Amino acid sequence: MPKIPDTRILFAGGGSGGHVYPLIAVAEALIARATKNGMLISLHYLGPADDYRELIENQGIHFHHLTGAKLRRYATFSNILDIPKFFIGFLWALVKLYALMPDVVLSKGGPGALAVIYAASFYRIPIIAHESDAVSSLTTRLSAKRARRIGVSFAQVASALGEKKSFLTGGVVRESLRRGDIPQEEAKMKLGFDPEKPLMLVLGGSQGSERINTFIISNLGVILRETQVLHQTGVRGYDAVRAVTNPLLAGAGKDFMAYRTEPYFVQNYATALAAADCVVTRAGSGTLFEIASFQKPMLIIPLPESAQNHQQENARVFRASGAARVVEEVNLTQGIFMTELRVILLDESVRTTMQNAAASFPVVGAARITEEILAIVG
Repeated sequence: MPKIPDTRILFAGGGSGGHVYPLIAVAEALIARATKNGMLISLHYLGPADDYRELIENQGIHFHHLTGAKLRRYATFSNILDIPKFFIGFLWALVKLYALMPDVVLSKGGPGALAVIYAASFYRIPIIAHESDAVSSLTTRLSAKRARRIGVSFAQVASALGEKKSFLTGGVVRESLRRGDIPQEEAKMKLGFDPEKPLMLVLGGSQGSERINTFIISNLGVILRETQVLHQTGVRGYDAVRAVTNPLLAGAGKDFMAYRTEPYFVQNYATALAAADCVVTRAGSGTLFEIASFQKPMLIIPLPESAQNHQQENARVFRASGAARVVEEVNLTQGIFMTELRVILLDESVRTTMQNAAASFPVVGAARITEEILAIVG
């Protein structure tokens, strides 16, 4: 007869990589701890069936679908449409949690997470919530009232969520990603780039950034005079970028590429980070901590429409530490961008300072959250 797992843990989140990848990181840490200690655990995820379902299931996490309702802080007809979705999600969460009855619920926010939090609170199941950004989201603030513990990546967020409940995690970065680090020259060669020349990595977030994509391809000729480029376009923007850049790069006939596009990094993300001399990125906290874990200088272009201005706040913290330089989107011109890029690429002392500052950001959040989960389940 198969043994019944000692512990059942339910994850709630979804909607973007920033909500899913931290859960994957915690799942890795939990599995490693359980294997070491001979503990049987069962991991479950209750959330929307989006692009991340396969990724979640590949981690050995049991996937359970839940209709997600998005909390928007601006006037839109979608808010009215999402009201019944929330109540449908809440009722379904009550059914699923009754069937699963997990020992702990870990919420990372995102569509559907709040319904799971309220259902878990109804059954008095212990809840741990986590806030990755430098300013707390509406979902996290609502969840905090019902959570037993609240993890925060930035210390200044704790006061808004409750000092006694809060614990500092730093970045929640997958250990599997950090293990993929290889020497920079080897990484460049593996990706087809010249190991003797600088490489700029462009990250537009898990969905890609149409505006960053447009800026890069509009100024590609000037940028390529200074650096090679590895450009993550996002799945939706990939074909449009390729349609413009392929004719420009056709017939180059060189041993190494100067420019390469990727729709989304899956297997080779660690290699891309290891290869980079500078990373141009939005300011999602998950991505910033991943870059920091590889100690790479950042040129951040925050998304101006981000909820609670959280991208501007995240960028401000990293800039204040010396790990990043920031160009607001309103100031994103060729002249300003190239000036900032050249400072990073051409001044070794600047790069060293930025690398050391990036290394000061802790990225052990998965292990810290795992400790809190195991403290609750004993």
